[in-house]
Amino acid sequence: MQTDTDSDSASVSTRSESSESNSNSQETCNTEDRTHSSMGFAEELNEAKELGRDMENVLDSAIQKLTALRNNQNLKETFTLINAFESTLLDFDALRGNGVTSSDIAFRTARASYHGLLTPLEKSIPVLTTARFDVEKVFNVFQEACGTIENMRRVVRDQFDRMSRFHGLTRLPDEILSLIFRARCSEPSKCKKVPFLLASVCRRFRDVARSTPQIWSFICTSWRNQEALKVRLLRSQEVGLEVEIGAAYYSGYTMDAEWLNTFLTLAGMHVRRWTSLKIGRSITTPGSLFDTLAQYLSSGDSFESLPRLHSFEISDLGEPETFFEILERCSPNLRSIQMDMTFKPEKTVKLPTRITRLDIVGNEGMGTGEINIHQFVAMLQSTRIEELLMTFDSDVSLTGYEIPEGEERGRQYTIQSVKRLSIEVAAEEFAEELADSLYFPSLEQFKLAVDAYPRDSDQDNTDEKDEEEDDFARVLDTSEKWFAGRTFSNLKSFSLNMYVESAKNNDGINLEGDSLLNMTRSCPILEDLELECTHWTESLLLPPLRSLTLKDVIIEDSWIQNYGKSLKEAGKLDSFQRLTLTRCKMGNVSLDETEWRRKLPDFGNKVIVIMDKIEAYIKSQSMPYRCMISYGPGSR
Repeated sequence: MQTDTDSDSASVSTRSESSESNSNSQETCNTEDRTHSSMGFAEELNEAKELGRDMENVLDSAIQKLTALRNNQNLKETFTLINAFESTLLDFDALRGNGVTSSDIAFRTARASYHGLLTPLEKSIPVLTTARFDVEKVFNVFQEACGTIENMRRVVRDQFDRMSRFHGLTRLPDEILSLIFRARCSEPSKCKKVPFLLASVCRRFRDVARSTPQIWSFICTSWRNQEALKVRLLRSQEVGLEVEIGAAYYSGYTMDAEWLNTFLTLAGMHVRRWTSLKIGRSITTPGSLFDTLAQYLSSGDSFESLPRLHSFEISDLGEPETFFEILERCSPNLRSIQMDMTFKPEKTVKLPTRITRLDIVGNEGMGTGEINIHQFVAMLQSTRIEELLMTFDSDVSLTGYEIPEGEERGRQYTIQSVKRLSIEVAAEEFAEELADSLYFPSLEQFKLAVDAYPRDSDQDNTDEKDEEEDDFARVLDTSEKWFAGRTFSNLKSFSLNMYVESAKNNDGINLEGDSLLNMTRSCPILEDLELECTHWTESLLLPPLRSLTLKDVIIEDSWIQNYGKSLKEAGKLDSFQRLTLTRCKMGNVSLDETEWRRKLPDFGNKVIVIMDKIEAYIKSQSMPYRCMISYGPGSR
């Protein structure tokens, strides 16, 4: 039974592959849409003009009211009365005369003056009140006028932007439009409907989409639509195909044997165009289907040749050697393999001899569990790997590793061919044993990420700070083991990420002194160093470099200023090219590029600062409390 997503894909592909008459109908609809759009703009413009005329009449009326207020005789008399008010105030000193007769006369005179003064004042109040209401009406009219004008501006601006985009697309060469389409479909999850939707916009988009085979070159079993698959195979022409079998891009995905056979039959007709093949297993996929897949791929009729296959990815399969034997025989251009260490070989797994890149993922959740060091090394040495990527979590263990009595470490295996190495491990016993066992003397680039995650508080009642100190010590010790007693005479680039996930980064737990210097002493020609660390840094010592990159590093003291001074004194500052500070802080304070350069005068314009978006916004607004806000790891 097809899922809703499959139905959507079928609908899209059916519309896209309709007859020419339907295509013409689609174009007619698109033309009508553009006509309606033009009519809509004309109607909006006419409406705006009508509003403008209405506002002109309203403003004329408001001006007339204001003019009438200015010329109002009653208001003029009121203003005259107000101006003359002080001169008409009564002199009450006369009421304090000694004579009764003179006092009585003065009072009667004052009373008459009071009534004569109060009457015009009382008459002026309603006049002023009416004038105030008229002014408020005019003010409201002006406010409405401003709102109407702003709406008119928005309509005109939106229409202009729309016309600009349309005009830009009409002027854009088809070659550039094709590159935009390819960029939009660069990720597998976006490749399902987007090509069909692009081909349904208008005649030009359809022509460009159909003449851009790269956007149709991704096929996978999780998109269960036979017609859409045929369309992709046809429109991809002769470009290389990216094929995924067993990978799911939405929940609830299931695959039955009938659909798998259909997919393999159609895709197998173009097997000579396959450039990448990914074989995965979703949780809901029955294992028997992969037996069917293995039988199909093992048959000579299916895989006579894979001349363009460049990369191969396999997930959660117990016997990868079956596929490796096929790839060795049929894939002369295979260079990259990515796989999970879910198999536990009783014999050494031999990799295809032509590969130069190997990506290994191992975790207990995927069934890795144990790795035998002898078989693992034998697999790595079965071909000349130049780039090796390894990711292992804390639940993996190493077997076959033994330390002879009286020695500090076990046997060390040398792998000469690897030039680029990337390792991500948890700071556990497995990581230390792996570091003791493997030596890559030909390294040119080395990326090392060591993590420590919180332990179960029910099992460990140690103090939080003591626990964190122990975690950080394990991370640092694991990192140092990759360099202890080794020489990397070709290593030019080293990236170190030390991550400790603790409830709180406590004061006094710092990366300091010659910790990094001791590692880099093994690298006599090291040029580029990248450091990412969750703990504060203090009094760090570094060798002369060409570039230094710090990510999420909190600087406790002036060690980075001292490093600049040491480069200057040693005459190495001119050869130093770049200091990149990404989301770094001086203590609890985030600094922008100008502030960093002011604090690091020796580096000058070689300083490049990349701030957190929130922090950059706060800095741009010059908020007085910005120094109180702390983001990222290491916040105290």
